[in-house]
Amino acid sequence: MSEARLQNFLGALATAVTDRLGAANERLAEFGGEAAAAVVQIGTVPNLTILMLSKALGLSHSATTRVVSKLALRGLVLKADGRDGREVALKLTDEGTGLMERILVSRTAALSEFLSVLTKEEEVRLEDAFARMLGHAPRDEAEALRICRLCDERACPQDICPVTTLN
Repeated sequence: MSEARLQNFLGALATAVTDRLGAANERLAEFGGEAAAAVVQIGTVPNLTILMLSKALGLSHSATTRVVSKLALRGLVLKADGRDGREVALKLTDEGTGLMERILVSRTAALSEFLSVLTKEEEVRLEDAFARMLGHAPRDEAEALRICRLCDERACPQDICPVTTLN
């Protein structure tokens, strides 16, 4: 296989996965953009601030505030005082936690469809190849946060994540 063909395969697969996950997340979160990723991040990172969330989402502070406001209006997110008077700590409500679980289950189901055609041996080789590629993907900590913004950290905790360990 030529390198150009392999690059096309990787790009096409990335597009297919992104499209499938994006459609599922928009159905679950009921509005587009980064709402699903915001729910997952708020549910995963204790006392997450809007500043930290904006880095993970790759959005401006004001755009992130709008996403959080929409989630709060739907009863999914609570805002509390942060460490100092200027910060706001974010937390999911019970309804928000339920949505996060549905997002992660939907994500797992969509990704499982792509992986279901592989043998166990192929899965092991692919996991190793993905880990090596992901270890070199982020150029900085903010990009690492964005790459993993929809990950189920129970399956890949940050201390062993190839993205957040920044090789």
